[in-house]
Amino acid sequence: MDKLLRSPWFVRAISLFTAILLYAFVSSTEQPSNGSQANLLGDNQQSTSMTEKLDVKFDSNRYVITGAPDSVKLEIKGPSDKILKAKLLNSKSASINLTGKKAGTYNVKVETDGFPSGLKVVSVPDSITVTLQKKVTKSMPASVDILNKNDVAKGYDIGDPAITPDSVDVTGGEDMINSIAFIKGVVSVEGLNQTVNKSVTLNAYDANGNQLNVAIDPATVNVQVPIFSVSKNLPIKLIEQGSPADGYQIDGMDPNVNKVTIFADRSILDKIDTIPPIEVPVDGLTSDKTDKVNVPIPKGVESISPQTISVDVQVSKSDNNKNNGSKTESGTESTDKTTSTMDSDLSTKEFNAVPIQFSRADSTKTLTFEKPSNKKIDVTVTGKNDDLKKLSSSDITASIDVSDLDNGVHEVPIKLTMPKGFEGSALPKYATVKISDHSSDTST
Repeated sequence: MDKLLRSPWFVRAISLFTAILLYAFVSSTEQPSNGSQANLLGDNQQSTSMTEKLDVKFDSNRYVITGAPDSVKLEIKGPSDKILKAKLLNSKSASINLTGKKAGTYNVKVETDGFPSGLKVVSVPDSITVTLQKKVTKSMPASVDILNKNDVAKGYDIGDPAITPDSVDVTGGEDMINSIAFIKGVVSVEGLNQTVNKSVTLNAYDANGNQLNVAIDPATVNVQVPIFSVSKNLPIKLIEQGSPADGYQIDGMDPNVNKVTIFADRSILDKIDTIPPIEVPVDGLTSDKTDKVNVPIPKGVESISPQTISVDVQVSKSDNNKNNGSKTESGTESTDKTTSTMDSDLSTKEFNAVPIQFSRADSTKTLTFEKPSNKKIDVTVTGKNDDLKKLSSSDITASIDVSDLDNGVHEVPIKLTMPKGFEGSALPKYATVKISDHSSDTST
């Protein structure tokens, strides 16, 4: 027995027998029952369906077609191998032919081509109703809708949008072109605080807001929507609140800013040119002090920046016996005068007609002095007797800062600069100046 099992012929016979049994088993399990394979027909016939792109043949230079679907459903019957081949072919097609047809509505039979012979191919439906319209091109204005206008960043507003180009060519069927109510795109400005520059796609709409299938050239336009701060810069004015202690005087008040910014609707901004004077408390002062004060908000203004400012207040002892000096009738400078004070080591000296210096950051502007009109002030200086004798008017500088001022009339504090060890006061303490464009005033 062991010898038989080792025989190659015995092994081959057993393998053949096993293969026959397996084939019989598989064949018996693959036999279809009645109705289980509805798409199998006699003689290996099969039915299936597929979707094919619809090719529409017409004179596209003169007409536009409507009503034609992009694709059609095809029912196919025939041998399974040919159906498989048909699915793999790129040459097959479904089409309708309106070549030579004029404008009008037609019911056209769907034709198929390129399928293997022996297959039955039927379109469902077998015909399609389409309309040929005369092709028309018309120039129309482009527009844009601004979305979320009320949701722009706080303190900002939007201007009128600019569209480039502002007209486009629209091509389509004559009836559809005549039904166009507007061509427009949309831009959202929600939360924005700077000008928008954006490329926007255009669409055509009828009077009911329905989008129309037409060709637009160019299909996109550039839209610029101005977004700007709703604000205005205004100069400030300081006034004293209260009085310094007896025997003392306020020599000057210097704010850390010369103007503030208000935010409001444009209708409000157009009516406001000034803000109420800012009160600086000086009651009972005997020495210099830096104070923070609130900036008053004009009626109708939403907010102001800064809300508080810092003011340096200069205080000195007053001299009731000082001589204010005199000027000649021609307004020329009078002789400097020295007056003794209660302190035997201190004296005061007056310098008349000290010129006011200024600088302008904007060379296109003109500055005119309204007060003092001669651009000169009187300065009273207090210091040690010996030092005062050596002090001359050339050691004293009176200046105003107008670099940040806009057009209009402004009251600007006069700042005094002099050698260490001296204290001075100006008369007047403020200069009134007018800022204007070169074209409207002659430089003074």
